[in-house]
Amino acid sequence: MRRWLSLTPFDGLLLLMVLIWGANYSVVKTTLREIPPQAFNALRLVIASIVFLIAASIPELRQIVWGRVPLWAWASLALSAVLALNVAYLIWYTSVQRIGNIRTSAYSNIIPLVAMTIAAVALGPPPTRRLRSRCRPTA
Repeated sequence: MRRWLSLTPFDGLLLLMVLIWGANYSVVKTTLREIPPQAFNALRLVIASIVFLIAASIPELRQIVWGRVPLWAWASLALSAVLALNVAYLIWYTSVQRIGNIRTSAYSNIIPLVAMTIAAVALGPPPTRRLRSRCRPTA
């Protein structure tokens, strides 16, 4: 009999990531009452490093020949880690601390709409009607 659902350890880590991200706003709001955004960001990076080390033990990831990854990919990863992640999260945590988790969440959920608009202008072609309909507010 064929199984309709087959989960790997990687699927489990992705599910864990979704659960952590879903609880993130509430945890951040509560924690930022006790510690500043910079300290919280450092704590988050330590925890993420531990999760990364666990993920690195997955056999599929150990099969990658890291020496064959191009230099531009490593540079992109470093730039993303420094700017897109650390700076963005510091801004995000400060926002949660100052204006609250609900308003920060609302602003964060505008990002896909802005990204789609910028991509349509810069890259073309314009988004389809179906894609635009999925960007409508749901509340």
